[in-house]
Amino acid sequence: MKYDNSRAFEKHLEGAAPNHFSRLYLILGKDPVEQREAVECTLKALQPSLQAREFALKIMDGNQLTLDVLLSDLYSNTFFADQRIFWIQHADKLKKNLIEALEKYFARISSSQYLILTAPSWMKQTNFYKAVEKEGVILEMAEPKPWEKEKRLVDWATKQLAAKRKVISYQVCQALVKQTGLDSLLLDQELEKLLCYIGERPEITIQDIVKICNYQPSDTVWQLGEAIFRRDAAASIHMAYSMQMDGQPLLPLLRQIRSQFQTQFHVCLLLAQGKTSQEVALEFPYLKGNLLDRTMQQAQRYGLESFRQGLLAIDATEMRAKNSQVDEKLLMELLMIHLTRTDEFYE
Repeated sequence: MKYDNSRAFEKHLEGAAPNHFSRLYLILGKDPVEQREAVECTLKALQPSLQAREFALKIMDGNQLTLDVLLSDLYSNTFFADQRIFWIQHADKLKKNLIEALEKYFARISSSQYLILTAPSWMKQTNFYKAVEKEGVILEMAEPKPWEKEKRLVDWATKQLAAKRKVISYQVCQALVKQTGLDSLLLDQELEKLLCYIGERPEITIQDIVKICNYQPSDTVWQLGEAIFRRDAAASIHMAYSMQMDGQPLLPLLRQIRSQFQTQFHVCLLLAQGKTSQEVALEFPYLKGNLLDRTMQQAQRYGLESFRQGLLAIDATEMRAKNSQVDEKLLMELLMIHLTRTDEFYE
């Protein structure tokens, strides 16, 4: 059995409760927060009692798991729980001998065990994927479109805060989500900082975000994007430098730029396929009127190959920022030069 979205998967769990759960679940999703939410939902369904769940759950890391440890855990019992739940994280990192052992085990999972495996993705053509599909349940969450991800993250953040008895308006939460460049892990970290900062106060305001989260107004980031797309190197370098001098961290800024590139690249791709402005608007409901016209003009002018190379350059800059000691302002300046090169450079 297979599902492609969390809502349908949750309904499946509700329908299976309490006596018809699968013994095997494979949860695939590139967004770590979304993946974790799906696992937590599964765990709560399998074992509603938090105390019993703590005794039943064993978490394993696919990066470090050995065959001896895996087999020992799968074939041993515990005196502390009637049902055992094994969660193998980073299952895509499992060694070949472990994958083969699991493939054989799927058909004979003990009636006192549940097995949950998580990974960003898995090839459908593999024996492993087919074995899970035959014996268990697969949740394969598709990569959401940028505007879908924004709404989903706003809803998720609002729900997380409500669980802590905190209130945040939609507009303020949307500003926070945009500030993180639609990065769910960074958003999770920012929420923790905000909760610590406001203490007993019931509501999070835009002033809190400005003080705590290195808030950068989206208009400024949007203006930077427009300067890049019109290939204005001087303006791009100046704006990026000003943002960094104002305290904007490099990684969130890169993710915000990447989010703009993803949207524009998709628009450019649609136009290259001969889609009309009405069809583009259907894909991007928030692009209307002059904003839609300007976005389409920018996308056509910048060009598909420039977008492809630009996305690669942004990712390469992020990797260098994480793994080298190069000055962040220099990295950003080099990126701005790269992104504002003319089309002829790629020909």
